[in-house]
Amino acid sequence: GEIQKLEGFSPAYFNELNRQISSTKNRVMKSYKTMVLADSYGEIRDYKKAFEVLRTLNVNKLNDRLKALYYNSAIYFYLMVNDVKSACFAAEQGRDFIDKFRYSSYFGSAITHTLAALEYAQGNLQKAESMLMLAKSNTSHNHSTISCDLLLGKIYLKTNRKQYAYNLVLQDIRIVASQRHKEDLTALMKEIEA
Repeated sequence: GEIQKLEGFSPAYFNELNRQISSTKNRVMKSYKTMVLADSYGEIRDYKKAFEVLRTLNVNKLNDRLKALYYNSAIYFYLMVNDVKSACFAAEQGRDFIDKFRYSSYFGSAITHTLAALEYAQGNLQKAESMLMLAKSNTSHNHSTISCDLLLGKIYLKTNRKQYAYNLVLQDIRIVASQRHKEDLTALMKEIEA
């Protein structure tokens, strides 16, 4: 309730989420809200805090769905700090849980996006592109679509398809909502125009 009334990742948002985590008795809900907190820090690019929050969770006590989310977040955070080796290790550690929920309607698109980002980081551009197209086709959320398009745009630039990248940015700039995506789309457009 209360957290949905707050806009953006303000101090009030983080305070309310921390308050909810502290006051929640249900272990599963507490773990889920903790995961949301870690992902929220990731959204504002505070990966140090995101990792700190993730480390407060005992992965062995999470249910399978939360384990999939945990490993998905860990892989993504490692990629964002350019630690591909640790991202690969997290992917291997969480493989069973990630695979179990990779095609779920709830967060399968996010998992596929993260795995595509891992393929991209390892130089497997064609595989990453295919996975991103799959992730896009399995979501109706603009946030997920734009996340996929940002990585697709980078792939298009690396494979000499600048016009495709440009078209994605023009399409996404009309539907972008988050500050992070605005910044990322602006940066991608600068790369395209360079």
